[in-house]
Amino acid sequence: MTEALHRVSPLRVSVRPDFDALDVDLPEGAPTRTEDGKAWVRWTKYGSYSGWYASGSRKPRIVGRPTFWEAVFSVACECAGGTVDQAHCCGRGVLALGGLGVTMRSGYAQLLLHCCLLANPARYVEVMAPAIQASGAYTKVTDKSLSGVALCSRGKYAMDEAQLRAIVMAGSDSIKWTTLQKTRAKVWVSCCSQLLRDEAMDKAQLNFIEEVTPNLITDATKTAIKWPRNGPRDWWQYTHSQQMLWALALVLALDDEEQTERLMTNAVAAQQADQDAPLGSEHVLQRVNLEIQEPEYENMFRMRCLTAGRLLSAYMQVTL
Repeated sequence: MTEALHRVSPLRVSVRPDFDALDVDLPEGAPTRTEDGKAWVRWTKYGSYSGWYASGSRKPRIVGRPTFWEAVFSVACECAGGTVDQAHCCGRGVLALGGLGVTMRSGYAQLLLHCCLLANPARYVEVMAPAIQASGAYTKVTDKSLSGVALCSRGKYAMDEAQLRAIVMAGSDSIKWTTLQKTRAKVWVSCCSQLLRDEAMDKAQLNFIEEVTPNLITDATKTAIKWPRNGPRDWWQYTHSQQMLWALALVLALDDEEQTERLMTNAVAAQQADQDAPLGSEHVLQRVNLEIQEPEYENMFRMRCLTAGRLLSAYMQVTL
């Protein structure tokens, strides 16, 4: 386990985490921060929902050639259209946080907040104090949550959507709002965005993605891409193209693990069936580029694959 998650119960991903990063077209020059540096929070319509939205102002910070997990996180954020400090409460997930838009309904927003607490306790309490005071809620490790962490308020765990909405937005369903509910929700969205803006919390998001994303690729995908049984550790022994293949599968699985499995297994099968084809992960990646053009893949998934491949190729210095 990664360091920040070592003190959290092992993840039990029996249900897929919700991801709900917003990609809203804001007017050119729209502010992302107030004059005093706090998150600029705006009221936003999102389908049949409405709520507060902090678009955030910062992309993942990459200096030089990124590490494997930095590349995965950066590309995943780019594909989702999210910033590292995005937060919103205008969807079905109750509250969505960070570049991936992990939601509170699935329990993984609570895990991310707990990772931030472990990363820098003093900063966490300083920034999140208004939300804690308004709701009396704090993160706590528990086996009752699929993510290993839950919100706890007045000695009781908030485990279902109604309980979570009571804490974050005083009971609003994100369709109808009272003044009290708007006030409570704005505090949570503003505090969470401000927290994730701090570069000290980037490590928490990296630890989170390292722990969660390998559980989203299916066993068949892991076999096809030769994912190590205990996950990759000694990076020096793997080629850049092998790492790119893994990273691509992880980024795609965040969107759709079934289409990811089909893409990877079909690409590997096609390469193995061609007796004249050279072996190696770089040639599997070439097959992926051909396979993704097939009509059986949804257009949004196809565009995500092409975008992720282009970005990863640049980050990992792989020429196909």
